Amino acid sequence: MKLHIIKVLAGNEVRVRLRRLSTLVTIFSVVVLSWLMVPAPESGMSLISLNDARVLNTSSALAFGTASLAAIVFGLGSFYLTRGRTSEDMRSGVGSVIAASQISNGLFLAARWIGGVVYMLALTGAMLATTLVLHIIRGDGPIEITVYLQVYGLLLLPMIFFGVSCATLFDSFSFLMGKAGDVLFFFVWIFQIALMAAFDDNSGTMGFS
Repeated sequence: MKLHIIKVLAGNEVRVRLRRLSTLVTIFSVVVLSWLMVPAPESGMSLISLNDARVLNTSSALAFGTASLAAIVFGLGSFYLTRGRTSEDMRSGVGSVIAASQISNGLFLAARWIGGVVYMLALTGAMLATTLVLHIIRGDGPIEITVYLQVYGLLLLPMIFFGVSCATLFDSFSFLMGKAGDVLFFFVWIFQIALMAAFDDNSGTMGFS
């Protein structure tokens, strides 16, 4: 019974998010960003370089390069794109209906979290589809879809889970629902970027260019 309730609530969350015009704009932005990540070989630029030499755009290189760059954006976007639903419920009056229902807080938050994750996975799917098209146009070697799925799962899923979890958590406390929550998470994101930069400095000469 609980699984059915979660399925229904999460499905409603996904439908509400995907029906927005802003979602179409976001998907278009993800496609454009993905396209810009993989420059044409004749441009003299490359997604990944090693010791000042261009790394061939194989499945491994494209998957790792695009996912690593996207992790920075998705780490921020997974929070700001999925938060604010509680405020909308309060403004529209739906919050009173939810409060009067017999659904427990834990069940409701779990469904909202799942809906946010599925929404972000849809954006990840748009990015992956664009990268596969770029592999056909600018890539080297065959498309290894399992490599893409493994790398995207390892690099992007943790960022999505963390961002959506923070969004759900912040929307559960009134003092974090406004600008205070936005500012706090931004500093958390900056801290993450600093850690990634420190790791990149210690990992050698490989870089994105």
